[in-house]
Amino acid sequence: MVPTLFSPSLWLSRKTDMDLSEDSRALICLSARLGIGDIEPLRGKEIHLLQEALPTLGQIFQTPRSELIHKGISEELLERSISLVNRASGVMSSLVRLEEMGIRPVTLYDDEYPINLKKKLGSGAPQILFYSGDLTHLDSDGIGIVGSRNVDKDGLKAAEAIAQNAVKLGYPVVSGGAAGIDQAAMRSAVESGGVVVTSLGHSLVKGIEPPEAQRLLYEGQIMFLTPYGPEDHFSIGLVMGNNRIIYALSKTTVVVASEKESGGTWAGATEAMRKKFGHVTVWDGDGRGSGNDSLIGMGASRLSNPTDLPKILENIVEPTRRETYEQKRLI
Repeated sequence: MVPTLFSPSLWLSRKTDMDLSEDSRALICLSARLGIGDIEPLRGKEIHLLQEALPTLGQIFQTPRSELIHKGISEELLERSISLVNRASGVMSSLVRLEEMGIRPVTLYDDEYPINLKKKLGSGAPQILFYSGDLTHLDSDGIGIVGSRNVDKDGLKAAEAIAQNAVKLGYPVVSGGAAGIDQAAMRSAVESGGVVVTSLGHSLVKGIEPPEAQRLLYEGQIMFLTPYGPEDHFSIGLVMGNNRIIYALSKTTVVVASEKESGGTWAGATEAMRKKFGHVTVWDGDGRGSGNDSLIGMGASRLSNPTDLPKILENIVEPTRRETYEQKRLI
């Protein structure tokens, strides 16, 4: 018998309600950050190399290593892939534990994966999302509301009013859950009877722990997701990278208050405009930040009154981005 990398029967050793395809199982083994072992999970470009070498990623479980080498997979990538695939039993145990907390994965191979992330981010779309709550809240566009943590009362009032108007228009409010603008918008949306989508740049496990989060999850008014490991610790890099998820999930993202040429809010808005994966609207009323005028000057839409949000939405033209090979393959 020709040796293969892994026997998929190990996946059957634990009970779970998750119905994962073989491709999703392979992707989770190879790239999920679950704190198992000391082997660095594969990054997107490395996963793409395996996808090029195999008819389907799930076939890595049955493909002889000699065949993978023959197809151009380097020894280094092959050895890492073997080590990652062989952690399958530990991965499954982690997924069962997370499921008991109400946390599940969804991968690019799943029909439920948010189409907006595929369309707007292309090959930059996260391979895996971990989430808690109703995933169907991501089936349609939301309205992103973001801003600096250090903001005055007028800025907080603006965030609350914009969130209320988003709810009136039937949109979920999308945010990163940070103190200041994010939390003010989330609270206002919930109080207005709306739905909140919170994309976290840190531990999802800790994010859903508070009793209020659990209550809102139970009532269906909030969902949480992260493009990172579900127990990753806070870091500036993760929070900055999370910005693109907020912009890609939103019809437009309203920047209430941004510092000029510094901070995560500025970086997220300028990247979205530069790479054309998200429409940016900037608040131009009381409570605006020092960088707001500059963002408007760079091409962001101007919002001077929260009730003008429908006019902004009517005039949005979806940016045309070059369709990548990965988009064609996965959409």
